[in-house]
Amino acid sequence: MSSFDTEAPPPPRRRPLDAVRARPESYRPVRPRAGHCRARHLAHRVFLVPLLVVFGISLSVKQFGRPPYTPLLTTDEGTVQLTLHLSNYLRLFTDNLYVAAYLSSIKIAFISTVITLLIGYPMAYAIARAPDRWRNILLMLVILPFWTSFLLRVYALTGFMRGNGVINNFWACSASRPW
Repeated sequence: MSSFDTEAPPPPRRRPLDAVRARPESYRPVRPRAGHCRARHLAHRVFLVPLLVVFGISLSVKQFGRPPYTPLLTTDEGTVQLTLHLSNYLRLFTDNLYVAAYLSSIKIAFISTVITLLIGYPMAYAIARAPDRWRNILLMLVILPFWTSFLLRVYALTGFMRGNGVINNFWACSASRPW
């Protein structure tokens, strides 16, 4: 009996988390830069402030003048009073025009979703089952319509930036040297 006849057990398989657990003692995780967190919080504020302003306006009553809505916080004899009006939201659900527009948009969204599913799933199945030499061509035919907006943007920019385009004509009129 030779040593090749006996089979040694295979080495134990390492799970993905074993490598994370087996870090050296000197390992310290990389912390984000100080400015990165501030920039992220600033981005949250930039998007949150307009949302809160619109929400505040939706809870007020319209008036003529500047600003065209009543303030939410009023002071009366040293006390601050918060006045919220839900009349705008009540009108949203009781006015037939808004209800009809809402139901119409839900109907259109449902119909377009069903049509997209009826066309998209069989097409995806056909592309997945197509031979290898046809698969990339079929994927290209699906993706090609999404490139039209990019193509139009490129043509518009070339019109602006060519030798007799809008930008060079502006520089020529302002007695500057064109690019």
